[in-house]
Amino acid sequence: MKSILRVIIVWLFFIIPEFVNAQTDSTDIQFSMQGGLDLVSRYVWRGRDYENSPAAQPWIEASYKDFTLGAWGSYKLTGAGIQETDLYLQRSFGSFTVSVWDYYNFLDTLPGNFFDFKESTTGHLFELQAAWSTGWDNNTLDLLIGWFFAGYDKDRSYYIEAQWTKDLSENKSAGMVLGFTPKAGYYASRASIVNAGVFYNYKWKINEDTFLPVNLSLVLNPEEKHFFLVAMLSF
Repeated sequence: MKSILRVIIVWLFFIIPEFVNAQTDSTDIQFSMQGGLDLVSRYVWRGRDYENSPAAQPWIEASYKDFTLGAWGSYKLTGAGIQETDLYLQRSFGSFTVSVWDYYNFLDTLPGNFFDFKESTTGHLFELQAAWSTGWDNNTLDLLIGWFFAGYDKDRSYYIEAQWTKDLSENKSAGMVLGFTPKAGYYASRASIVNAGVFYNYKWKINEDTFLPVNLSLVLNPEEKHFFLVAMLSF
């Protein structure tokens, strides 16, 4: 029950200011929806392989002004196992963004219970994120801090990440990422670097009017001693 109350309080932090603004400025409607599908050769997140399989990762979101509500999923393309359906709520303040994520994992071979929030049996993991982005010339620097404040991670783990991206041309970019956990918990048994890598993005030209975004990532998890080369196609 305490975990649910925490989620409600944090979500109200986002919702109430937007509701008040909507009442005072009802003529300024800035609503949009978008969605897509990513196909990945491996579901690697923050330096860890989660499904040992290629995966389909659909997403959909709705935005109103600086407020966004969305859903994201990852589903194995080969074999049975753990699947994932996430919900997120975020608000942007210029270059700064605050988000709440509900990561929900379940076994597709067993009955699940989305409404089970008991720490010892739940499939939910709730994270509060703070992100900041800045750019100069053709460079972008993104910083992220994530904190598991409720759910099945009893250690209430933290994750800190820095990502640098360089635009090489109109259709190409490359960069580096470094992720760190400051204490023992979900990501590692000690404070350590858990995600280090480089990536390359380009738009594959299908015809004069159609381009297919492609991402290639080389990921090293020094703590687990795992090394991945991941490809992603976005539709």
